[in-house]
Amino acid sequence: MKKIFRMILAVSMICLCSACSGEKPEASVNAFFAAIERGDSETAQSYVSPDAQGIVASLNTAASTLTEFAKAFTVSEETEKKIESFSSAVMRITYDSHNITGTEKVSDNEYIVKVTLRSADAQSLSNALATLDYESKTNEFKEEIMQIMQEKGLQEAYSELYGRLFEYLAESVDSIQGTIVYTDSPIQLHVVRNDQKQWLITSIAKAEEDTD
Repeated sequence: MKKIFRMILAVSMICLCSACSGEKPEASVNAFFAAIERGDSETAQSYVSPDAQGIVASLNTAASTLTEFAKAFTVSEETEKKIESFSSAVMRITYDSHNITGTEKVSDNEYIVKVTLRSADAQSLSNALATLDYESKTNEFKEEIMQIMQEKGLQEAYSELYGRLFEYLAESVDSIQGTIVYTDSPIQLHVVRNDQKQWLITSIAKAEEDTD
């Protein structure tokens, strides 16, 4: 019985080690896009090489203009969280799904992973975001913002204004998803394995359409 038990344990360990060492670059690519599709930029960053951290931000340009403008002012931590919530919401509706279509081995520690990415058409997304009536929403609390400015100063007023505005935008983004047109685009990701045996994305580029 002990011999059988030791044999089972040995086989289990071999299988476990094989599973760990068998991690493929496609797994990191799948996890990366799964995070993008749910608007989780922090998790997505964990699958990107340290010297290519701008990749995630580049995938969410629709939200970057508004968020960077707001961050140019000193805002409270609470307002900062509301801005990030809006950014995540926009990313979530921008990317619908992905499908790995192939891999190309460059070396044992380097692969090109080809993906078909289903994402929002840029103009369609822009038009949809423009339908959010943030001007009317801002007018609802304009008097309160003016009072804050008089009592606490311009900086506090801006922080409160952006906090309320981005909270509204984050809550409203999902309502426009049905008006967005999605298209499929072929892309390719350069993936390398680091010293810790992790597969990390170093770049994303458009891939040529298959004309066959």
